[in-house]
Parts: sequence; structure tokens; C-alpha cells
Amino acid sequence: MDKDTMELKNIAVSNELQGKGIGSVLIKEIISIAKSTGYNHLIVGTADCGVDQIRFYQRNGFVKYGIKKNFFLENYDEPIVENGVQLRDMVMLEMFI
Repeated sequence: MDKDTMELKNIAVSNELQGKGIGSVLIKEIISIAKSTGYNHLIVGTADCGVDQIRFYQRNGFVKYGIKKNFFLENYDEPIVENGVQLRDMVMLEMFI
């Protein structure tokens, strides 16, 4: 990662509050903070089986640019299962601001 790139590591909205635009407000604030601190490139990674998460980031201006193969297998001691599927690869998304 270079000095122009900020990585979004974690964002979460409780299940009962999802779908109300809160996540999009958080993304807008992150973009504002990134711009004000000199960054012009945001990246984020999420599980390849996280269809809802990928769609959320795409709706908020991110585009896919790569896949980190076996990321979840190589970086976590215990298997992580989401939607009945063991996480394996990480999809990377980016936005230029």
C-alpha cells in the first residue's frame, strides 16, 4: 500500500439497522476523512461469498480489482463460515476519490 491509499478494515451495522442507509452514511464520512487527510484511493476487502457486502460496496462507488486467494485459510487459525460456506478468498474493491 502506498501513501495515497487508505484501507477500510472494518465497518459494521447491526442486523436490525441494516437497510436504512447507515452504512452508506459511514462510507461518505470515511470518504470525507480520507480526502481531508490527503488520501485519494480507498480499498476494502471482503469474503468472496459475501454477496451482500460486495453489492453494498459497489452501490457505494467501489469496484472490484482483485482477489487474494486463500486469504481466510492462511490468516485465521479456525475456519470462518458465512452463509454456510467456509471463507476462502478475499475480494478486493477500490475507489478513487
